[in-house]
Amino acid sequence: LAVAVLNFDETGESVEGLGEKTSLLLSAFLSANEKLLMVERADLEKSLNEFELSLTGTVNDDSAATIGQLTGAKVWITGKVFPIGKQTYVVAKIIGVETGRVFGETAKFGKEDEIDGALTALSEKIGEIVANKAEALIATVEKPADRIERLKKIIGETGKGKKVYVEIPETHVSRDIPDPAVQSEIQITFQ
Repeated sequence: LAVAVLNFDETGESVEGLGEKTSLLLSAFLSANEKLLMVERADLEKSLNEFELSLTGTVNDDSAATIGQLTGAKVWITGKVFPIGKQTYVVAKIIGVETGRVFGETAKFGKEDEIDGALTALSEKIGEIVANKAEALIATVEKPADRIERLKKIIGETGKGKKVYVEIPETHVSRDIPDPAVQSEIQITFQ
């Protein structure tokens, strides 16, 4: 499963610089997980720069899937580092690029030299979430034959008076030309 770690935001002077360190360490620890394929941070930064985004993890829904396609990442990990009292908290968000589903996990440490242990444990928790929640994070692709069988169960036998109306408007991004390709494919499937 392809995973990309974006920079973590930081709030507070006492954690200045820990956002980037957190991202780098999490990337390193997660790369040891054999079930994950890590997207190189240089490739990720290049793709994000193409969309004029920063590595802060601030993206909108429209660009998330596109950047995911460019980088190959199916899951993004981002979050925030902030102090509360004498503890520093790391809150990680595990985001399914295609589905928009978000899971969270946290870690805390006292002194900065304890960050290694906290992030090691956090990377293990993230790895478990990605492995156990993959179906929620990744969009499933249904085989055409399975889709037709599922639709037959919903609609019932053909010729029994069932009618289906399909309208799916599409417009090209670069120009305003109607394109009924998806609508046509769905109509063909129903036929």
